[in-house]
Amino acid sequence: MNRNTKALLWIVAVFAVMAVGLYIGGCGGDEENNDAGTVADTGPANPCDGKKAGDACTGGYCIQKVGDGLECAKECTTIGADTACGTGEGCYMIDKNKVCLTAGTKKAGEACGVANDCEVGAMCVQPEGGSMACYQVCVKDEDCSGGGKCTDTSLGYSVCVAQ
Repeated sequence: MNRNTKALLWIVAVFAVMAVGLYIGGCGGDEENNDAGTVADTGPANPCDGKKAGDACTGGYCIQKVGDGLECAKECTTIGADTACGTGEGCYMIDKNKVCLTAGTKKAGEACGVANDCEVGAMCVQPEGGSMACYQVCVKDEDCSGGGKCTDTSLGYSVCVAQ
């Protein structure tokens, strides 16, 4: 056997051993793991399974997801901006609970459909006789830009209303 043939056979042998090793020890698909008697990891259980919207879950409350099902949303204390919420999240009133949700982009005065359509610091509110819109959350009149009045919503927070 010449030198080139030996080198080629050696390369083929190395690849064959590697292929057998991958099949036996595997980079395993689910079928290999299931044959070994293990169960595929499906992630942690949903803390809201078996509960209804508004029920407590670890660190928060179960809220209705857009689409279907419930998810656990982190509890917060200050409607609008709250340090308990992460970057890009605001504190919104959902099912009489204050929870952190991803904030929308709609500004005060813009039409909205759900609480977190509004940017951090605003809530989607439907005033008596009006349509739903984002309103700036406030504690006192001085919080309202443009001369608005801080008005109680009787929902646990106040919003700025134009005079």
